[in-house]
Amino acid sequence: MKQFIVPSIALAMLATAPLHAQSAEEAAVDAAEAVAEAAKDAMEAAEDAEASGSQSLYIPSPYDEVGKEGINPPRLMDFSALDATAADYPPQSWVAGEEGMVEFELTVNAAGDATSCEVIESSGYEALDTKTCETAVARAKFEPGTDETGMPVESKHRDRQVWSKREPEFAGSATIHVRYNVAKDGEVSDCDVVELSGEISDRMRQTFEREPCPGMNRPARSVYRDEDGNPIAKTIELQVIVKAEAIEE
Repeated sequence: MKQFIVPSIALAMLATAPLHAQSAEEAAVDAAEAVAEAAKDAMEAAEDAEASGSQSLYIPSPYDEVGKEGINPPRLMDFSALDATAADYPPQSWVAGEEGMVEFELTVNAAGDATSCEVIESSGYEALDTKTCETAVARAKFEPGTDETGMPVESKHRDRQVWSKREPEFAGSATIHVRYNVAKDGEVSDCDVVELSGEISDRMRQTFEREPCPGMNRPARSVYRDEDGNPIAKTIELQVIVKAEAIEE
């Protein structure tokens, strides 16, 4: 999951910008004036603080360290490499219903390999934190960070992993039985769930209960006809029987 950081001054400019189209020249002038005004306000605030003997709270920028060291950050070559798959979910976390977000930081060597991982913000569950770092270090590949001369150097990459349980649509054996009518003009009506039983995911069960026949309000693409080609009405029943059985390995 990539993060895009917008400078606060840019947000301020967007918030105060008039709601009408501007030319590129007008936008540039407005931007320059906004920057100059912000700088002036900052200098005045600093002078006031110094005069009163008070100190302002310093909030470091995410790019401070990069700027000081002159290091260009590494670039992830495959964004999906940091996305844990459903099969990665720790079994004990799945059973316990553990979910959460892990913010982590990778150390990337000069070859573009992730060599270590540090949890910056925990999910609250050790198994999820550990699995996040384990998969990230094993799969992530980067274009390495570079110094001021363009030489590859060790660098850092920060990212997030969200763990959220998602059950299979059919966890085991199940039966779905739906009945509806199709009029001569192809309109679907009187849709009803006759049976919905077995091991069905909550999401699918809720979907059928909310809309037993998805798309029934759409224009008909076809109609039923008799042997002479005349449109006729019909009652349709759909029954699906699902069997999900474990494979012996």
